[in-house]
Amino acid sequence: MHQQEPDMVKLLGKESSTMSSQSWKVLPNSIPGSWKINENKVFESHRICVVMHPSPCSLGHLIIFAKGCCERVQDADKDDLAAIGLMLPAIKRAARIVTGFRCFVLLMRSGPSAWSGCSEHIPQLHIELVPTIASRPGYELNWDPEQRRRLQKDGLLTLERSSALVQAVRIALGYRSSEKAGTVLCETDRFQAELVSDGASVGHCMVSPKRISPDLEDVDAMDLSACMSCLPRLAKALQTATAQPDMMVLLFNGPDAGQRHAHIAFEARCV
Repeated sequence: MHQQEPDMVKLLGKESSTMSSQSWKVLPNSIPGSWKINENKVFESHRICVVMHPSPCSLGHLIIFAKGCCERVQDADKDDLAAIGLMLPAIKRAARIVTGFRCFVLLMRSGPSAWSGCSEHIPQLHIELVPTIASRPGYELNWDPEQRRRLQKDGLLTLERSSALVQAVRIALGYRSSEKAGTVLCETDRFQAELVSDGASVGHCMVSPKRISPDLEDVDAMDLSACMSCLPRLAKALQTATAQPDMMVLLFNGPDAGQRHAHIAFEARCV
């Protein structure tokens, strides 16, 4: 794997080549020391870092994080997340070229409950990009770590409850009315966020670019940046509406990763 890392660095343009090695020393203490090893660095800018995972699930397992310190997406700097969004198509393309994998899962755990069942809890918001194939998946996720669905604490999301939740989220987002909104929570000319009525959890929503793109590599980087930058505001509204502060944010890229539709979308799920 180490023989392939320089290739990935080259494909990403190595903006980090202009960064001083001292920049690693100013990263917050919440970032594990294993992430700060220069040999693991793939890309670095003034806002974000991309490193090889020190204990990878599969070849090409990457960690993408902003240099600011926060544990939950609600507290993230939207400009940091926008910077990550701008790089995601290039990062995925580089990982595909170097590893040969075509299907990837992007996972962001926000808050302690999202780490339930994991061997470690890293109090630094970050994205994991995990290459995967159906016969040997490189990841395992628990959508119900607090067993809310199994214990029927959430109940069914009926049409009436769905409408009330949309209204609550839109009010938290600052909209005056949810009339004729349907399941739409918010939208711009670049993206749309909407509630998933039969979702994996109450508050399960999707944020997708308005221009159809079946693969992460093909998405307009500005559209992805807009999707990412809306997440802190949307997460705060979901927390206000559902009283659940922790969530997972995912993106399934490719059939082996679990992508169900011919369009890329981020999924935010309260846990």
